[in-house]
Formats: sequence, structure tokens, C-alpha cells
Amino acid sequence: MMASSDYPYGDADFRCAPMEPSPGGPKDVHHLRPSDIRVVAAIGDSLTAGREALTNATIDFGTEYRGIAFDAGADESLTTRTTIPNILSRFSSSIIGGSHGTRKGRIAIDRGDPSSDFNVAISGSFSSDLMDQNFYMQ
Repeated sequence: MMASSDYPYGDADFRCAPMEPSPGGPKDVHHLRPSDIRVVAAIGDSLTAGREALTNATIDFGTEYRGIAFDAGADESLTTRTTIPNILSRFSSSIIGGSHGTRKGRIAIDRGDPSSDFNVAISGSFSSDLMDQNFYMQ
């Protein structure tokens, strides 16, 4: 996808033709189609949490823009924001797990925050923290 002045975060003309899900499901990952994917989930650090992604002022420092994070954001649509959930939604209308909205950054997973959905990234995490995030997903 190429950026343009109208769509600085991605090309609105996504040229991949939609495909039906694999009959009976894919037999392995090599036969997986985008339309076979139903759930998006993410673990990670500040990048996955979208920290400071749209920050313009000092008062916004510490804000996580989870809804626009490339790997898990489900705000907007593919025509205005290129994210993995938005790409997959072109092939399946039943994608779940994408994160929405913004929140002030936290240093722990907030089990009561429905906007994060299956994006359990914690700003400031290290690779050694990923196992804890993985356990939270289960």
C-alpha cells in the first residue's frame, strides 16, 4: 500500500480480491486465507499499545491510542487507517479482538477495560514480560 495526501496512513484502494473461507477450514497455515481468520490478539510493549501515536501536546503524554495501533487497532476503517484488523475485516465481517479508543497509559493490564479487547500490551514492557501477557490471554 502506498500513502497519498488523501490517505497518509495507507491506500484506500486495497486491491486484493475477497476470498471465501477455506472449505472445511484450512488444513495448515500454508492454506490459510485471510477470510479464515476470526480473532486478532496482541501482546507487546508501547508500540502495540499505540502509546503517543497521536500525541500533539504535553498534556497527552502517556496516552495509549490502542484503536489505531497497526497490529491490533480496530478504530476507523481501512480507507482511513491501515491496521491488521482493518485489513482482515475486508475479508471477514466477524473479526473480533481488535482494540478501540484511547486511554491514559498504565503499567499493568486492566482486566476491566473492554476497549483493549485482546490487545493486552503494556507500555514499557520488556521481552521478559511477554509470558505474563500470554498467560493473561488464556
